[in-house]
Amino acid sequence: MKKFFLSVLSSFTGTWLALCLFGIVAVIVSIAMLINIGSSNFSSGIVSTSDNSLLVLDLQGEIIEYTNDQAPDVMTVLNGDFEQPKSLKDLINGIKCGADDDNVKAMYIDCGVVSAAPATLNSLREAIVDFKSKGKKVYAYGETMTQGAYYVATAADSLFMNPHGTLQLSGLGGHTPYFKKLLDKFGIEFQVVKVGTYKSAVEPYILEHMSEPARAQLDTLYNAMWSKIKGEIAASRKIHSQEIDSLINNEFILCRKLNVALDNGLVDGLLYRHEMDSRLAEMMGVEKADNIEKVDPINLASSNISKANQPHIAVVYACGGIDDGDASGIVSTDLVPLIFDLKDNENVEGLILRVNSPGGSAYGSEQIWEALEQFKKTGKPFVVSMGDYAASGGYYISCGAESIFADPLTVTGSIGIFGLIPNGHELITNKLGINFELVATNPQAMFPNLVSPLTTEQYNAMQRMVENGYDLFTQRVADGRGLSQDYVKQIGEGRVWSAEKALEIGLVDRIGTLEAAIKYMADKLSYGDSPNVVTYPDAKDSFWTYMAMLENGNAAQLAQKLGLRSQEEAMLMQLRWLIQRPMIQARMADMYIKL
Repeated sequence: MKKFFLSVLSSFTGTWLALCLFGIVAVIVSIAMLINIGSSNFSSGIVSTSDNSLLVLDLQGEIIEYTNDQAPDVMTVLNGDFEQPKSLKDLINGIKCGADDDNVKAMYIDCGVVSAAPATLNSLREAIVDFKSKGKKVYAYGETMTQGAYYVATAADSLFMNPHGTLQLSGLGGHTPYFKKLLDKFGIEFQVVKVGTYKSAVEPYILEHMSEPARAQLDTLYNAMWSKIKGEIAASRKIHSQEIDSLINNEFILCRKLNVALDNGLVDGLLYRHEMDSRLAEMMGVEKADNIEKVDPINLASSNISKANQPHIAVVYACGGIDDGDASGIVSTDLVPLIFDLKDNENVEGLILRVNSPGGSAYGSEQIWEALEQFKKTGKPFVVSMGDYAASGGYYISCGAESIFADPLTVTGSIGIFGLIPNGHELITNKLGINFELVATNPQAMFPNLVSPLTTEQYNAMQRMVENGYDLFTQRVADGRGLSQDYVKQIGEGRVWSAEKALEIGLVDRIGTLEAAIKYMADKLSYGDSPNVVTYPDAKDSFWTYMAMLENGNAAQLAQKLGLRSQEEAMLMQLRWLIQRPMIQARMADMYIKL
């Protein structure tokens, strides 16, 4: 039935076939390129530092939690942007190695347009602060600097910008697309069963505008996060946090010349890049910038090899949406066996689950939760470290840990369950003129289906199923956190919480980054200051890793020649995802937070 529903959207078929053909051509081109490039470019080797080295952090492009082999979405393809994202894990490990390396004397942050969630940027910023705590200087420079890059750069001892650059300081916000009018044009309806007043993940498909409960929880969340961010900026720059809001709201600092930023203490100086290079050479005690020994933190991290065949702390990365089948992100059929392998591995003495997930399949979440319970029976300690998001199903798989660490800018909670059942009756029957006649042994033989709306009895049955799922979810949380189920239901309702509020209401135990969780585990295991930490699963390069080496623009040009229409492609991908994902979801609303 799913295949039939896709087939009726025949106006899109040609373009999708073209996209597949483009993929095949790209594979051939990439293989040829790899043969020409040779294997030497891909070997990381061991990076050594020399005396008076400078750690250079290139703060541009996308930063993700953990290296993966996930293909980019259709809009990325259409934009021709195949740049491989940087891994937060590698960046932080590299900065930590640089802090401990006596040859590395300072850090230089080359700022630009960075794309990362607030908690990711906070983790990076805290790593820089730790670097400084070793008595080493940090310098930052930018030409066009996004707010996220600026937030990180304010941890530096000195911050400079190009006199004619742009400082994109504008506050924290997010947007959510609402599809109902577009779905109405297609003749597609989504029927909703859910538990939780604040469970707003379903809203974009059934409403034209955001509900008041959804707006209220986001308003509270964003204000809490912005208070943390501007407070840290203000403390670093030695100004009042109210001045930052005033510069944004009244001075439109985004559109002002940078001497306004200089006069108000947001930066330390305005220099052209060649002037910054000369200043940097002077700071490093060399004649010119070309003489500076520069080290990339990612390359430095690759030299710090942990030993999996010795006693160690296992850090398991659980990133992305939760699924129970063949998908990207957190796939329960992959993660569960890994957890059992770690349970039986004598060298694994403790487990830290690094969760960066908005949730997903309720069934998949339960399977992962149960596997972690089996791990706990060994007596080995189990701790959770939350990244950007650990909400809904992401919280489900976290709640059984003996201690939960949340980044100060983590979004968590969203304890709730929902189901979205598509109804294509208007499209298929009324618009396309296709009529279905049912012959079956039982009235519910074809329930649920995509060609007719739910009856009252069917809707009630689905609602009971969702309520049972919510009851199980809240019981798991109550047992794991030592709370009453009634209290969990009270703070649940699908509501998302900031980290500080989650700490206050008992959903997390400590505020801290992954490094704080590792230190906690190391102390528990008496590992000392240099614990052996091994990350799982193994990160693997994929076709998309090598596609990043193609010149930007090639994909966009090919897409244009093939006549791809971005809005239609994006809509089809969204519909396909909605239809193919598990029916019952423990997932928070999609958030597009601009920092």
